[in-house]
Amino acid sequence: MESTGDEWGDLVDQLREQVTVQVPHDVDVRPTEDGFAVGYPEPLVMRGPDGPSVSCLWSLVRCEPSTMTFQIVDVVTEGEASWFEGSLTASGFRGRVSGDRSASVYGTLPDGSHGLLEKRVHSAKVLHTAIREPAAALGWQEKQPASAIVGKTVAIVTGIGLLLGLGGVAALALTGRLG
Repeated sequence: MESTGDEWGDLVDQLREQVTVQVPHDVDVRPTEDGFAVGYPEPLVMRGPDGPSVSCLWSLVRCEPSTMTFQIVDVVTEGEASWFEGSLTASGFRGRVSGDRSASVYGTLPDGSHGLLEKRVHSAKVLHTAIREPAAALGWQEKQPASAIVGKTVAIVTGIGLLLGLGGVAALALTGRLG
């Protein structure tokens, strides 16, 4: 029996619903043409020496229900418009994000002292975890994006090079040819 598009759509809907249950209150889950997006709809405003910097973080989840695979591509847009309110041509970054961005607001506290009023964080790790955990529970497998594959390959090749270099230095030291 072959699966139909409706059944595959149901699989994507089921995954999206489970992700919606996982995300924190300040994160939205919205359907897209080939899956869904998970992100922070409220822009993060960070103060800097050159003035305020505004950005939004979304993780796009591209689903292939026929193979039960998905891929995460992060989108960081700069400016007031998030990925949904702006366009795919908005300036920013597409790929894999690994760090958090945070903004703190300081001011006068209710007791009259000066201190932290609010801290907002846009965390790719939070988004990725909210996607991966329900996906794994439902039997989905993640496909790594090209940027992650290249990064892992470079790390492995560099590690092997370091090990070979250290092995050569150790061999020279043991045979008395070093120094």
